[in-house]
Amino acid sequence: MNRLATPTHRPGIRMRTVVIGLVALTISATVLLDALTALDINGGMVALAVLIGAGLLLLASGILAAVREQRQAQQQDDPYQPFRQP
Repeated sequence: MNRLATPTHRPGIRMRTVVIGLVALTISATVLLDALTALDINGGMVALAVLIGAGLLLLASGILAAVREQRQAQQQDDPYQPFRQP
């Protein structure tokens, strides 16, 4: 059975979209701060920090998605799950 075909399935937030949005927001805020204030912002260090943060977010979301899918598969395979006590 295709889980996308069921009307009750709603896909979650796409982490790629969130990460790209955060990267764009960070870069634009850095450029804006550099242009409007007397702060001296090192663009290379900001880019490095943004890339490391984006990579960590994508890695964590991938691990969480794998764990969630594994739990869902186990619950579907266990016919006695509703009768088990937590």
